[in-house]
Amino acid sequence: RKMIKAAYKLLNPGGTLVYTTCTLSPEENELVIDYALRMFDDLELIPIALDIPNRTSGLTSWQGTDLNPALENAMRIIPNDYMEHFFIACLRKG
Repeated sequence: RKMIKAAYKLLNPGGTLVYTTCTLSPEENELVIDYALRMFDDLELIPIALDIPNRTSGLTSWQGTDLNPALENAMRIIPNDYMEHFFIACLRKG
């Protein structure tokens, strides 16, 4: 959360922040993005236009808690023979 707050402060209006991790842990991924979207009402989670066959959308709920529905625009990459797993979200400051 400290890192995303610091990154937000450096963004100019219209600026883009790409948040990515090499884990599929919701605590490090969707929960951080959900926090940022709740904390900064001028942030928008924008779709990622990458055609990757082993991708899924970000989680919109975790352990019984509903998260921001815009997390569908985040991307989870499921590991396979040619790619490791990772998470990516693209945020734009209004």
